[in-house]
Amino acid sequence: MSRINQVDYKILGTFADEKIQEILDLGIEEFGNVLIKNFPIETELKQTVQRFCDFCVYFGEPVPQGIDGSVIGFLGPGSVEWRAEQPFHVDGSRYLGLLCVNKAWRGGYTRIIPSLSILSELENRWPKELRELENEWPFWRKGRPGPPVFFRKIIDRSSSDFRLFYLPNTLRAVEANTDIRFTSNQNRAIQLLDDIIENTEEIYELMLDRGDLLVIDNYRFLHARSAYEDDPTGGAERLLLRSWMEKKPAHLEFSSDPSANQL
Repeated sequence: MSRINQVDYKILGTFADEKIQEILDLGIEEFGNVLIKNFPIETELKQTVQRFCDFCVYFGEPVPQGIDGSVIGFLGPGSVEWRAEQPFHVDGSRYLGLLCVNKAWRGGYTRIIPSLSILSELENRWPKELRELENEWPFWRKGRPGPPVFFRKIIDRSSSDFRLFYLPNTLRAVEANTDIRFTSNQNRAIQLLDDIIENTEEIYELMLDRGDLLVIDNYRFLHARSAYEDDPTGGAERLLLRSWMEKKPAHLEFSSDPSANQL
């Protein structure tokens, strides 16, 4: 990726559904991301949520984010711990959508790095650790539906869609919440991966403003967020809406009838 792929919603909205789909598909395929400026933020949050849901259908089918089956996450306001810096990671779905309803008073930058740059470093300099990362690893589910631990390869090159699946917090929570213990080789591989991510120069940083909708391909990027502060005088607190989406099957058509796309 050479840049953030930016599109203005005011222009996008002048096209028919088929043309919008074509523009978004080309953008996400070529760049692995789409930043949509000037997405409408309604006076009523419920209306913004519905509009966000309807639009996300262009990218894929919704994925539940919690035990209650909700397909929209509300990011903020939260505790001091929540406002702290969030490390680079991926989400479990193919695509991640983030819509800024209110930006932070200070901080809260979104940062993304291409997964392929991490793979390149491992292939060129650390083949032993790369092989370790291609094994199945345990991740703590943190109260989400299913068994308390699930297993994934951190690096998977078994198909044409290379994937780096990394959730550092839930990975490290395994030892604190189960009897599983990592070997010295595993610990070395994790530490090396963290170091490569921390020191990579191919980082793209942006501040999401009100009405910015960022969609990224989790197979191609890791994302993080800097620490932030909300307005101490009582102004609007930071709020982002989050959507997880799986790639649409070829047979799934977008309907111009909004009721057909309600999530």
